[in-house]
Amino acid sequence: MCDYYRSKVLGLYLGPFPTVVASDEKSIKELLMRPEFQGRIDQVVSLLRVDYGEERGIIFTEGDLWQQQKRFFLRHMRDYGFGKRSPNLEAELTAEIQDLITFLREEKDHPLYRNGEARIPTLFALGNLNLLLQALTGERFKGREGKEFLSQVHEDTLNFQHYSEPCASTLTFVPWAKYLPPFSGHLTDLTALNDNLAKYAKDSMYKRMSNFNEDKISCAVDAYIKEMKTAQENGDTETHFTEDQLKLVIQDFTFTSSNTVSGQLGFLWQQFILNPEVQTKIQEEIDTVVGRDELPNLNHRKDLHYTEATIREILRYKTLVPLAVPHRSTEDADFMGYHTEKGTIMITNLYKMHMNPEVWGDPENFRPERFLDQKGHLKKKDQTLPFGIGKRLCPGETFARQNMFMYVTGLLQNFTFSLPKGAKIPDDSDYLPGINVHPKHMWLQVTPRK
Repeated sequence: MCDYYRSKVLGLYLGPFPTVVASDEKSIKELLMRPEFQGRIDQVVSLLRVDYGEERGIIFTEGDLWQQQKRFFLRHMRDYGFGKRSPNLEAELTAEIQDLITFLREEKDHPLYRNGEARIPTLFALGNLNLLLQALTGERFKGREGKEFLSQVHEDTLNFQHYSEPCASTLTFVPWAKYLPPFSGHLTDLTALNDNLAKYAKDSMYKRMSNFNEDKISCAVDAYIKEMKTAQENGDTETHFTEDQLKLVIQDFTFTSSNTVSGQLGFLWQQFILNPEVQTKIQEEIDTVVGRDELPNLNHRKDLHYTEATIREILRYKTLVPLAVPHRSTEDADFMGYHTEKGTIMITNLYKMHMNPEVWGDPENFRPERFLDQKGHLKKKDQTLPFGIGKRLCPGETFARQNMFMYVTGLLQNFTFSLPKGAKIPDDSDYLPGINVHPKHMWLQVTPRK
């Protein structure tokens, strides 16, 4: 519609709600940077989580609750790569990559790996989720049983985000549609999946509370429990540090970590099949810069220019959350020459921005070289915004980028991925819709490099 009206900013109504859509770099950055546009709307997904008339967690909240809780968790998860490089994270991430390499070399029959073929992108999801849970709840899952548990959590979160669209968007703006098929059935499925995730979060919270030792704080949930107990001892009835809030924060982090990084890696592995020269160039760069005697580490990022450019390109080419999470204007304001009233829904069309031919020239092509200068070095300026910007910037950006780098370099140093004989070539335009898009599962041949 922006193209039809030849405008970078579009005004419309979604049901009864006035809505503004920003679709280029200038308007999106202004929307995301201005404090009066940082509110959230009541969505079906968020309303499923409401207890006692109050929304909780981090993703769908706003105001003092959101700011306080986000600051707290960022502060206590910084040692695990949330906001800065972390030796602790790098050590655990290296161990996770090494475990995966060993798994691919030695495993003979597993639901994720059989006859030399790996199930992508689930293969990536388990390690990323494991790392997040270790930082959040202090627990790392190991062995076959651990993989089975992580697989179940991943499948529940994937199905939750899949059923959330178009069900959630439709019911948010047309609530009475919940009585009509297929939305009535989807809402039932969505509620059941939400209950599964809530139960996991609740069990995880109570497990940590039962073993709590205030002299041994080893994860973000431990720190939160300590803060919660202090508030209780002081008789603070207005505190946001409660069990209900903690449960929803665990659920938020679990949901976002389970299928985002793995989904982005899945899209990248699709491109390794569709554009095998990209995989070859990354392997050649790794061999030249790192060699084959040690696993790549984060110190190598500055020298692996083509690899970093490829990661940037997949973040542009496949915008994981095409319209981001909608914002809401918390007061009357002017935006890009237009007046917006308090309560206006504010949407950032990141997909449109990342596919703008005026900026990218040939945005429909997967071409990592667009992020390299004439010397083959990574350009300093990155015009993509896959993680947003401003106060609503995704807190896991550093965590995600580091994970992607380590998975790409660690696996491609040791293996080559190809399409099994007789398998259908993946269609990168065919994916699972949802709050964030996700590649469909595929089986790829894994060949150890000589």
